[in-house]
Amino acid sequence: VNRMLLAAVVAVSALAAPARDFELVGKRSCAEIVIPENAEDSTKYAANVLVEYVEKMTGRKLEVKVKGEGEGGRGAPRVVIGTLATLKDVPADIAAKLKGAKQFEAGIAKATPDTLWFVGKETPGEHYAVCNFLETKCGVRWFTTKTEEDPGEYVPRKETIAVAPYESFREPLFMERRLSMVGSIWYPIPEESFKVLFRAGFQPHLSIGYPLPSQGDFWRNTNYVYFVRAHLSPHKRRVGGGHHLFDEVAPKKMFDEHPEFFPLVDGKRVWNHLHCFSNTNLLQRVVDVTLKKYGETGGDGQFLFGMADLTRGWCECEACRRLDDPNSPAAKAGLPDISTRFSKAINYMAPQIYAKYPDAEIVRWAYTSYRDLPTGVTHDPRMYFQYCSHGRCHGHALDDPNCSRNKAFRRQLGEWRAFSGKGGFLYDYYCGNSEENYTCCEHKEQEDIRLYKKLGMVGWKNEMQYTGSTFVKWVRKDPVRKSYADDIQASNWRYYYVVGRLLWDDSIDVDAMLDEVDTLF
Repeated sequence: VNRMLLAAVVAVSALAAPARDFELVGKRSCAEIVIPENAEDSTKYAANVLVEYVEKMTGRKLEVKVKGEGEGGRGAPRVVIGTLATLKDVPADIAAKLKGAKQFEAGIAKATPDTLWFVGKETPGEHYAVCNFLETKCGVRWFTTKTEEDPGEYVPRKETIAVAPYESFREPLFMERRLSMVGSIWYPIPEESFKVLFRAGFQPHLSIGYPLPSQGDFWRNTNYVYFVRAHLSPHKRRVGGGHHLFDEVAPKKMFDEHPEFFPLVDGKRVWNHLHCFSNTNLLQRVVDVTLKKYGETGGDGQFLFGMADLTRGWCECEACRRLDDPNSPAAKAGLPDISTRFSKAINYMAPQIYAKYPDAEIVRWAYTSYRDLPTGVTHDPRMYFQYCSHGRCHGHALDDPNCSRNKAFRRQLGEWRAFSGKGGFLYDYYCGNSEENYTCCEHKEQEDIRLYKKLGMVGWKNEMQYTGSTFVKWVRKDPVRKSYADDIQASNWRYYYVVGRLLWDDSIDVDAMLDEVDTLF
């Protein structure tokens, strides 16, 4: 009987014994990193990030191996990194959770005694997962852009790294978390600035869509292309559009040959960035170029219906005037009804693009000079809208009832939400293309993000002048402007550190986060 009791106690103890830790870096050996043969660029880059920071912490360098090429023996600890598309042996529970995720950048980190998995639903979900692991399980912190004087990060020293079994599923709150580069020539990339913002949780973006001569050079440079693909989903590649939507198909040099593409002002055709939107030949050129670009990407990427954000110089021809709604507030004030005019132009172009690429991610701007709600037109339910809150008050949340300025923006955003069937995201201007240094708006931003989630918004966007950029001439040649541009990201590092993470988890304790970073940095 005593032997039976002892055996039972031993059996129960064995069942209750905690599972052993996964040893990433042990006293005598290290795990190896395994990536698939057809690994995404984001997977390769994520593996290198893990190698880099493990070496910084421990002085030990992990090996990266391609699956099937000299992997360790059965039972040897391994780190597996990839996406659902490239990993063929993902555990069923991981695959099921990722397939059910709403956002394509969702990722899972899962540690078992023998394997540490980093799996993304799509690229670069696995890259975000590795960065989050280094933060939450290893204590690494990325604060601001690395410079010669300051690494901009905190890396604790460790002899070993062991992780108790756990699973962490993460997906961002929004599909759009963009920080668009402005005022910069996007070749070369300010890589250090780009990396720290990605690791905060943003989608750092190049100024794609601006017709700069460097674009062709960029796509021929394999190192730059690799870096971009490692940090940005092909869904978020800018296929075209934006402020230069019409400039691309009707540039200034075309004026003498096709003056009818350009606006009639004071009785004569003139060149400016505001074209004649009633000219269907002009609109068809946009359609043809867009279809060609989508043909090159297989229908992937985002196209933006936008135009120049000028306040005067609109076309006064009779055909354009007939596009306006005579009962609109603008027309009654004697002004062109740009929102309605532009919406009708969009409704000529968009159906042709959707006919060929029905799943295309198409966005229309509700930008500063044409963000009044259009009248007498419909909005294609497949199209997103991007509402620009130029001029809002950043000292108060967007839905603060005591802020008279923001009440108007909140009301107009509600009108656009009712008008659009697909959903929209905010185009904000906290500190992108301006002369603003740090102000403590993190709590206000947390309130805004919670509002956007409550409203079912699909995203958030701000502009950014990246530290280390090669700025365009009008910034580079102005010492005062260049000084501000160089310092915007550096002086606002607390804001970006907090907000990037809030866009994945709006329940974060902002004060605790700021207390920690002010202690560590």
